[in-house]
Amino acid sequence: MELSLKIELDQLFSNIINHTDTLQSTLLGSNAIERYVVYKVEKKQGARSVSLIEPLEKAIKVYSDYECISPDSTKETSLYPGFIALNSEVVLKEGISEIVTTINTAKRDFKTFLDKYNKPKAIVLSQGPKVKLNPILYEAYPMKSPAQIFRAIKLFDPVVNMVHFKWVRKQRYDNLTAESAARIALYNIDKPPALDYSSSAWRTKVESVIEKLTKLPADTKLKRIKPAPHTPQIALRIQETSRWQKLHGSLPVILNIESIEQLKLTSELTDLNDLNFMDQMGLDKLGWKPICTELGFYRKHKL
Repeated sequence: MELSLKIELDQLFSNIINHTDTLQSTLLGSNAIERYVVYKVEKKQGARSVSLIEPLEKAIKVYSDYECISPDSTKETSLYPGFIALNSEVVLKEGISEIVTTINTAKRDFKTFLDKYNKPKAIVLSQGPKVKLNPILYEAYPMKSPAQIFRAIKLFDPVVNMVHFKWVRKQRYDNLTAESAARIALYNIDKPPALDYSSSAWRTKVESVIEKLTKLPADTKLKRIKPAPHTPQIALRIQETSRWQKLHGSLPVILNIESIEQLKLTSELTDLNDLNFMDQMGLDKLGWKPICTELGFYRKHKL
């Protein structure tokens, strides 16, 4: 990396760190926090493990956690769903909204810089060569996760009186032709699902699927239906309108409340052990029958 790029990168990253430190010290020193609930969500043995972060000083520090779990996989990150509930008058007095805006601007500037100068590059990792989409960041800070650095901090302006946590997952639907489905199957012929198939058994199964696809009528409707990853969601009820606002739980949202007595937590976040849920009954009702559930291939049957 050129020295001039490294200097600019360091300055942009320092801006994020310094402004985030200001937010954390302001939150801790202003007596603004009425209540907080912050979780850490991690992948453990195919499940999602949830732990409550305490005390307050440790919970506030999640805003400055930019570390990746492994430099070999910067996509593996921790999530921190939760909320920091503040007295609305103190938020205005301490300028917390302005600090949050400054942090998010610094994060966007950092991402813009990386988008401008990054070019995919093969880097040798412990597991062998791998293409890195953020080689500049990796070379400068190998243990920093771009996903965690880029996360915006949310400050929810309306006064909130109810909070609800839950797990959500949406299924993704892609239209396919038999030809495109066969190409996808062939691409995955040497990628058996972990622990479910041996390499030879998986290859045999995929070859069978490709054969089925080639024999389908030309007008057969196909979809690839894949469940997206489970994500924690936090729902906030606005006191004035009683409407709910749903947010993705990657960092604690900063809330405005009138008092701790006025805030009700209706549901907490708990461990998630069943990650393989697919709404098969719902698909059946819509007329979609599986060709290969492991690849997500379904064909339309007339009802």
